[in-house]
Amino acid sequence: MASFYKRKLADSTVWEAKIRRKGYPAQMHSFDKREDAEKWAREIESEIDRGIFVSRKEAENTTLSEALSRYEEEVSKYKKGYSQEKKRIRSWKVNALAQRYLATIRPQDIFEYEQARRGAGISERTIRLDLAIVSHLFNVAREHWDMPGLVNPIRRTKGTNPGKKANNLFKSRERTLSFEEQNELLKHLSKEMQHIVLLAVETGMRRGEIMSLTRTNIDINRKIVKLEETKNGSSREVPLSTVALETLKEVLNSQVIGIKGNLWGIGPDRVSQVFAAAAKSTGLKDIRFHDLRHTAATRLAGIYQAHELAKILGHKVLNMVMRYYNPTGEELGKKMWESSTNHKASAPEK
Repeated sequence: MASFYKRKLADSTVWEAKIRRKGYPAQMHSFDKREDAEKWAREIESEIDRGIFVSRKEAENTTLSEALSRYEEEVSKYKKGYSQEKKRIRSWKVNALAQRYLATIRPQDIFEYEQARRGAGISERTIRLDLAIVSHLFNVAREHWDMPGLVNPIRRTKGTNPGKKANNLFKSRERTLSFEEQNELLKHLSKEMQHIVLLAVETGMRRGEIMSLTRTNIDINRKIVKLEETKNGSSREVPLSTVALETLKEVLNSQVIGIKGNLWGIGPDRVSQVFAAAAKSTGLKDIRFHDLRHTAATRLAGIYQAHELAKILGHKVLNMVMRYYNPTGEELGKKMWESSTNHKASAPEK
């Protein structure tokens, strides 16, 4: 059953909707009107009842402006028309919609945006191209940024749908690090950064998850890391490889750990900056810190089945990990012949 609360802010009043269901993380969201809060609650409860609910927590905590910055870094930079797209992204960021959370942007908001742009004398072509960027951003966020429940508020028309070419461009960004590149990169990093990079490629944990680790998250005896609050709103346990386990033992035995048990003396943003500088000095092209998660997933896919890998990485939707599984027909055939079922089966007697 959903609960609704009226909250008074400094210059306005908002309605908060809260849903608690056994077996699901608590869902909360704020709205200007109670009817909007009730509509949202009905949608969420209906999805839970039908067994199709997917957490929107990440989409409800990421603003369009933040998403545009990530989109520029991970997608736009690798397009031929980056210089023009950069200007369009800058234009979007000064719009009031940029401060809204992705999950709260509705088709009506996009319609009002279009009307306002037309009223300002902006050409239809410019409006169409501006919308194409945000439309593709929503698709990328849903398919690649752990926001499977996100709905694209822009209608899929010929003008606003970037199509397969743009989607293929993003997929090519799923760069992985070879063992040779990894070893070379580690030579250009401090001991602390080496620890962070090794944990990333060995466990598949996100940057934020690694940087928020404390002593209490680490269970050396069970060889796991316990993540209490992750991006998708639920906790999970991450298994530790031999390398990851030894890395954490070394970190725990160091003098860096703070009073509250924090493992690192460096912040998340600084980690990405140092990583980028080291990659550049190493001569590695087209590599960023988040690619270490793809690297780990690709390597772990050779060990675990898809549903197991999804649990390790914190994906609630199985198709998020299927991209890491590309067995050849020969490999599948080998598994069949090696299975005990195949050896035991025999043709019926005539």
